[in-house]
Amino acid sequence: MASSDVQWIGGRHLLLRPAGSEAAPSLAAAMGGGGVFCGAALTRCLLANFWMHLGAMLVRRDVTRRAGGFAPGLFYGEDVLFMARLSVLAPLHWLDTDLYAWRRAGAGLTAASARLGVRSMAMHEVAARDPLLRGFTRELRWARYSALKGLAVNNLRAGRRAAATRFALRAFAQDPREGRDLWRFAALWLRGGEAHRYSLAEPFALKDNR
Repeated sequence: MASSDVQWIGGRHLLLRPAGSEAAPSLAAAMGGGGVFCGAALTRCLLANFWMHLGAMLVRRDVTRRAGGFAPGLFYGEDVLFMARLSVLAPLHWLDTDLYAWRRAGAGLTAASARLGVRSMAMHEVAARDPLLRGFTRELRWARYSALKGLAVNNLRAGRRAAATRFALRAFAQDPREGRDLWRFAALWLRGGEAHRYSLAEPFALKDNR
């Protein structure tokens, strides 16, 4: 395809941790291939998890403007929302190579106590009102459910057992059919265990107590 037709390109990113680098989860693996990703399948994938870093992508200015840029007032998830909007407007041309290295250590918003609070869920409320994402109600509901479980397990890791329980109960209230997940959380709360059986959210070490 001629370069003038390409509106959005992206690729893999690495996670740089104190113990060394590791590959981040691959969007290509989630999409079942490589090349050009587009349509509802791409939007669903981007809403479900964090597959691509902003530093590993390039977007034409006019498409960025059509997507509305970043939603104001969001502390977390503004990048996920932006990419979901982009996916409705333009195909993603995937480069199967490492384009960015993300240092995942030290203090910052990704390891701050604010990430354990309800404010980190604001992106889901904004996305639910977004005209571009009007056809993805089910996916947004599932993304919110997954985010609530992530808050539950990370609050538990931080020793905030009461807050962890509240988030787990909110997740269950959103989808009471998932009773097995609630039992898995109860097992974590009582005696520890394998957190990934309850939530696939990235674990993080709390760096402040604000």
